[in-house]
Amino acid sequence: MYKNEELLNSAYKQSATVESPEGQVAFTRHDLGALYLATGHIVANDPFVCYQADPFTVAVPPGAYPVSVSVADFGNDKRVACAMIKFSDSPPARWEMAVVNDEQAAGLAGLDAESFFGYGVDAGTGGFMDKSVADKAKDKNFEGFYVLRAVNRRPETGNQKNRSATRANFIRHLQPVLTGIPSDL
Repeated sequence: MYKNEELLNSAYKQSATVESPEGQVAFTRHDLGALYLATGHIVANDPFVCYQADPFTVAVPPGAYPVSVSVADFGNDKRVACAMIKFSDSPPARWEMAVVNDEQAAGLAGLDAESFFGYGVDAGTGGFMDKSVADKAKDKNFEGFYVLRAVNRRPETGNQKNRSATRANFIRHLQPVLTGIPSDL
């Protein structure tokens, strides 16, 4: 199963630099605001297409959680490397693939080092939202929804119909989702 732990651990920090086949890559984390999860059931999808409305098998307590992106700077190019929802102040001790059903969970053991489960990014955007928002968005009922983006415009964090969205630059057509598990869990 694909998971670049050095990249994930670097992206989680406020700033870090790692060596890659292309040379040094500097990561900088940018806070986007809070994502409100009314049910605690998280959906990751392309928020402009919204074909995927199945939540991950692991839910969190309902509430507002900070969202950030890690931007990779290659010197002559900057891209969003990953987006994160923070559920704990503890740093991740290990990373696990997030799955949306028991069939995917059972298939994790059979994945090779380059394979992963993920969601489609047909419009080139990846994002997180609550299942209740995904159900409405899938039906094209976008009225009153706000998008948290990596730009200066931020909606009020108390709005209960928001979602996060960033450009999906590194992997075309399919984005993996990994969960950082702290050592105390």
